Amino acid sequence: MIAALDQPYWRYVLELAMVVPASVLCLVPLRKSYAVPPLLVALVALAEEAVVVFFGAIVGLQQQLPSALILAMSVVLFFPSLMLAVQISLPKLLFCFGNAIMLSVYVNLLTTIISAPWEQDDLLTFSPRSSLLCLLFAFFLCVLFFRMLYTQMTDLFYERQLDTLWLWSIPVMTAVTVLFLWHIPLSASLAGDSELRSRLLVTLLLFPFILLVLFRLLWRFSRRLHAEADLAQENSLLQMESKRFASLSRYLNETRALRHDFRQHLRVLSGLAQSGKTEELAEYLASLEDVPVLVRYSANPTVDALIAYYAALAENQATHIDWALELPEELNMRTTDFCAILGNLVENALQAVEKLPEERRRVQVVARMLSDRMLGISVENPYTGKIRLRSDGLPAVRRTNHGVGLPSVAATVKRYGGTMDLDVSGGVFRVSILMYPNLPPAKAADTAVPEVPTPASAPEADPASEKINSTL
Repeated sequence: MIAALDQPYWRYVLELAMVVPASVLCLVPLRKSYAVPPLLVALVALAEEAVVVFFGAIVGLQQQLPSALILAMSVVLFFPSLMLAVQISLPKLLFCFGNAIMLSVYVNLLTTIISAPWEQDDLLTFSPRSSLLCLLFAFFLCVLFFRMLYTQMTDLFYERQLDTLWLWSIPVMTAVTVLFLWHIPLSASLAGDSELRSRLLVTLLLFPFILLVLFRLLWRFSRRLHAEADLAQENSLLQMESKRFASLSRYLNETRALRHDFRQHLRVLSGLAQSGKTEELAEYLASLEDVPVLVRYSANPTVDALIAYYAALAENQATHIDWALELPEELNMRTTDFCAILGNLVENALQAVEKLPEERRRVQVVARMLSDRMLGISVENPYTGKIRLRSDGLPAVRRTNHGVGLPSVAATVKRYGGTMDLDVSGGVFRVSILMYPNLPPAKAADTAVPEVPTPASAPEADPASEKINSTL
């Protein structure tokens, strides 16, 4: 078996197989950004890997090309197709791609140093033993980084405060990759210099764990940013409530004065009517039209303050919002969570209709308790242009700081065991949400940041979607 693998063609195949773990490291953190079905992404990736491995081995053997050069040329094949397969900002895409390349080059350098004593200074390919060792290291890195790439990294991409970080990480990863490449040709001298080889081995063996610690620190930093964002949101809601309370106080004072003067107005109106002075009567009635009116949208004061804020914002941009709210005074969920969901949806809708002609600027907002433990929310608005949904049902966007609100909404809805459906047909963008609030009113009003447990059993997605669409 080893003798068969020692053939030049199979030595190329073994070394070019490094594209497989490299693809895993690149594609896993992008799993929520696919613009096409994940199965199609996997099939295309496997096809491209097969071309690089088997066809690349033939070309390398015929032209006597180093396998490292063939692997570098495969970037031309992978990157354009990757850009078509995902919808994410370019810095984040380059980060995933650069991270996979950096770790692959690292594995190549580590294998070169370890296998230096038994290699024969073949600059084209490793020996079969070295190639298998290289693949083993690469798949070990896949296992080591998988949880971080699969869960934490995908969530980090939604932290808008970190957008600049992805841009600055690209030159850093490029510099580290170049440093690794610079040391690979030194393998011939490493076999004879055991002290230098030992130092490099210790440094290289520590590298993935140092990188993992850095990612972990970044994750904890993002959680702190998230907590600060929650606090800022709560402060914003408090400010809205304060303004709403001030408006309510002014309304009460004005209506109190009106009630005091009401008898005098009646006497004047009665006198004008008895005298037949209809013109003066009409003028006096017109002067009384400026009676203060305070619109109440919801029984919950915090929600009412939020809605009043967006109602004023809509009025300023000449947008009409149809509010249909049937909410109790106490919600069975954190008020800040509900306000974050509703605020994100309404803000997105207002931004979408802002560019439309004034007569088309209409937003419909529905929120009501469908049962004691089922909350439904629906927001729809017209839009211009094209919207393409990703495989996870969220809009596919490339621009930085854009499209962050809906992933945040989806994450909150998921915490409550709910479902969120998006529909972009007929030039209307519709968001339909079903949630299952499960906190007692006393805890729901609390503004702390506890984790909300997901119900053990929630209704299936399809019946829930049908119910909210038909009920709301």
